[in-house]
Amino acid sequence: MVLSQPFIPSLTTNFRASDEETRSVVKAIWQNTDSRKAAAKSWKQGHAVICGILALKGYPEFKVDRKVLTKAEAAAFDLIAERHIGSFLVRTTGKNRYTVSNKFVPFTFVTDVGKGTLPFRVSGQGVNYTTPHGIPSVDAVKLINGTHALPCYVKDLGTAFQMTLQGMELPHRYEVLPEIDLSERALELVSDYTRFLDNQMHKRGLLAVRIREDSAPNTIPIAAAHMVAKDLGNWLMNLSFHWTKENGLKHIIPPVNIWLPQENRWDINAGVPHQQRLEQGAI
Repeated sequence: MVLSQPFIPSLTTNFRASDEETRSVVKAIWQNTDSRKAAAKSWKQGHAVICGILALKGYPEFKVDRKVLTKAEAAAFDLIAERHIGSFLVRTTGKNRYTVSNKFVPFTFVTDVGKGTLPFRVSGQGVNYTTPHGIPSVDAVKLINGTHALPCYVKDLGTAFQMTLQGMELPHRYEVLPEIDLSERALELVSDYTRFLDNQMHKRGLLAVRIREDSAPNTIPIAAAHMVAKDLGNWLMNLSFHWTKENGLKHIIPPVNIWLPQENRWDINAGVPHQQRLEQGAI
């Protein structure tokens, strides 16, 4: 099951080794590169590149986009790949696409070096995240405050806004809405809603985090602690009542898709146009 619909993260260098064991692994990888080449002098960039790779070891594939790396970082990556293809890195099918080799077995743990804004512990496979902007995708999060995390997707919010703006009725219960073009106003409403959602989750201490980089205009990805995920649709309904009223919209409960890894299936909580049904006497 592909959760990130689809998502291939890019290598970044905003991670550092979290413990002495990981620092030793990073140092050993860098020392085993060609010291005769000029890039070998840039050990700080080399260590940052290695830590960035380790942060992505839970992914079947990542891409190396040289536009997001400095010249020194790109040269460091080439030096690492030149010596460690097969033992640390493996090329995949796409251009500039790699994965961490299954021959690489040391346990490592790296930490996002961004300014910490998360009010609770968020971790992935050997990664400690300190800011939502450092989390590449919703399925990267494994634990929130030590509690098992589930990938959640709030679906078709933009479409619901667009239908409301056009005076269209929504189905009484729905999992998917018909595809329609989203106006600039509908997209603005989605952006404003996500900002509102971020503020409210932080303010209320909800064990959930919206993922910034793994999203589409009509989807809001959220990693949530198990018990939070189960009730996310109702929580969103109660939370957003005043927001929808202030924006001249009818109150809705958006559909929420939750991936249950132990059961290997999706749990889909249907969307409900709450205010529309009240007006029609259906509730």
